[in-house]
Amino acid sequence: MLVVGKRPSIQTYKTMISVNGQHRRMDKAVETFNMARSLGLTLDEKT
Repeated sequence: MLVVGKRPSIQTYKTMISVNGQHRRMDKAVETFNMARSLGLTLDEKT
């Protein structure tokens, strides 16, 4: 995502986390969550 040069929105990260969780890919969901936080995005408790 970041290679293209556009920063994904919070909604994009929330969607990716949700889809990974639904498919029981918790490792990817946590990885995505941590990536969003490292970029300074504030995710809420629903995420």
